[in-house]
Amino acid sequence: MKNSTIAVFVTILILISTSLNSQTTELNYKQKGKTTYSLTISLSDAKGIVGNTPDQFIASEYIYFVIQPNEKSERAYFKEGDLKDEIASIALFQEKKVEFAQNIQPIEEDGKIIRILLTYAKKDIKLWLSFVFQSGIDSSEPIYLNETYYDDFKLFATKYNSLLKLEKEKKYEDMLLTSKEVIDEAKRSDFFKHLSFYDALIDSLPFKAINKPITQLKNKFKNAESNFSISYDINDLKELDEIIEESEVFFHKVEAFCELDFPKKTGSLDLVKSTREDFAKQRKFQFDNFAAKKIQLLETGTFDQYQFRLFVNLLQKIILQNSGFTSVKSNLSLMKSLSKDDELNLETSGWKQEFDDMIFGLTYKSDSLPTTYIFNEKIITNLEQQRANQPKPYYELFISANSAVNGDNSFVENIQECINLSADYDDVEQMEIMKISYDMASEDLSESSRNNLNAGKKNLSVGKWKEADFNFELAIRQNSQFAPAWFYLGYAESKLLELFSAQSRIDQSLLLLPDYITPKLFSFNLLKEQGDYAKILQLSKTAVAINNAYLIHLWKAEAHFMLKQYNEAVEEIKSGCLPLNQNHEAVYFLLGDIYVAMKKIDLAKEAYKKTQQINPFESALFNEKMSLLPVVK
Repeated sequence: MKNSTIAVFVTILILISTSLNSQTTELNYKQKGKTTYSLTISLSDAKGIVGNTPDQFIASEYIYFVIQPNEKSERAYFKEGDLKDEIASIALFQEKKVEFAQNIQPIEEDGKIIRILLTYAKKDIKLWLSFVFQSGIDSSEPIYLNETYYDDFKLFATKYNSLLKLEKEKKYEDMLLTSKEVIDEAKRSDFFKHLSFYDALIDSLPFKAINKPITQLKNKFKNAESNFSISYDINDLKELDEIIEESEVFFHKVEAFCELDFPKKTGSLDLVKSTREDFAKQRKFQFDNFAAKKIQLLETGTFDQYQFRLFVNLLQKIILQNSGFTSVKSNLSLMKSLSKDDELNLETSGWKQEFDDMIFGLTYKSDSLPTTYIFNEKIITNLEQQRANQPKPYYELFISANSAVNGDNSFVENIQECINLSADYDDVEQMEIMKISYDMASEDLSESSRNNLNAGKKNLSVGKWKEADFNFELAIRQNSQFAPAWFYLGYAESKLLELFSAQSRIDQSLLLLPDYITPKLFSFNLLKEQGDYAKILQLSKTAVAINNAYLIHLWKAEAHFMLKQYNEAVEEIKSGCLPLNQNHEAVYFLLGDIYVAMKKIDLAKEAYKKTQQINPFESALFNEKMSLLPVVK
């Protein structure tokens, strides 16, 4: 036998045994002179036998009381005269007099009336009210029918014991389901409100099923906050979200339960609301603090700190990964993957988690913070103050990134400044595509053309030159006025050693977009492979008149150097390169090489040493150059 069944059975037995003694009363019915006679009235079965069970009682449509003599009666039996005179006048009262359902029935033994049966219809009775009998001279003490005789007692007693068991086992969601069943059943029951455990079933137990798990969730949330305050680990921080998610599942169940009517409905909904608000408030507080702390390096770091230098450079790479033939206007993201080498560098340095946390801090958006930038004012100000020392145009790029996120048209101007200052061909290439695509509408470049361009770029990145060539030819057929398609077709053909057609494609890209720098830089490289520095010088002079870009000045300076025009090369570096970018090691190595050729060894040393001031973390080429100086005559 299951524990819950045993509990209900024991409860019923106790209540039955109590009821057998309590469902009896005495009534004075006759008076002779100074003597008053009484009788006993008890709940009985249809045969006038006291002690009928609740099941017997419930099965009948009638309720029976039996009148019996007691020690205060006139005799141990009743006469016909008693029945006709005094007993016939006995009446049952509840809210009003209850009429007999059948005639009074005397029960005889050995020819004597020893019991008299009173019969009432249950439909005329409210079982939860008191039963008071009145004679011509007296009113009885009330009889109260024990609740075990109510039709629905077993049903609700079973539910009650089940809820107590579930509470002990801490199965609170099951408690809610059972409580819902109780409330639904209660709508069909006349007896439910009159049960001794009514308040528990309708009030305290449902609220415990709500309050106790919410208390547990609060404690769990508090413990997670405590763990986070010690570890400051993002995984512990994210546990707050997991608890909130878990809480919401339960809160929705509570809210669904609260569609029912029960006494603590409002209190339960208020508890859910206040807990939800507390969780949200504390989550925001912890996340805001974490995000703010994790970007502090960007707000206060300097380029002589390797970690700061590394993180800023990786951010630049991530920003440029947004480059493609889809506009980054209001669509720039930091959720990009790093290269395997960069990942390994972070792992080796032990800063992988710190970098990930920083990305989280930059991409985290609080309700109290604007959402139209990636880099806050403190970061931008810190970079601005170090513009003279930045190895790359990080300040300008981060400003551009904010412009893109904000959908601001100043992006084109900002990214152009980055292009002009940049000392890296790959960076320039990516930034120019971002610039060209920024304000380009879907009708300017069809989806199929975009797909071919992106496929072509992907094929280029893995050395599939023929496949790339095919992609770019298709893109041109779909849109012959898009300059990058012509350039990349030329790039692919150059890799296939189709140099004449390649140069023709590149020329066409410049005809369509004269200020397009990437094709010019690529042409310089092709000419360098051919050793045609005179052509490079000629083209760079024309190019620099259109684009005041650092890399074009650098190519011009190198062309002067290779043509042994040393003074012109030095002048180009000083007046063309350095005003744009003073922190590119390559220009100082070139300047040192020029001074070596001019036999100005002290100036060469000075130029080479400048590279170590810019980047003390890379010294291999510096050592090589310096080691050759003594043998130069």
